Amino acid sequence: MALWRFGALVLRLLLAVIFLGRGPLRRLLASVTGIPTVAAFACLFSIRLALDAGS
Repeated sequence: MALWRFGALVLRLLLAVIFLGRGPLRRLLASVTGIPTVAAFACLFSIRLALDAGS
């Protein structure tokens, strides 16, 4: 379970950089992951809900 929470944290940080980041880093991560900004925000929100429900 701890590994799953760590993985979720890493994914949340990656999505936060894509959603909140500016400039080349955001564009690079978005192109590598293929996740547009709106989808990144939706994923971040759903992961947050899942973590809240699990605790």
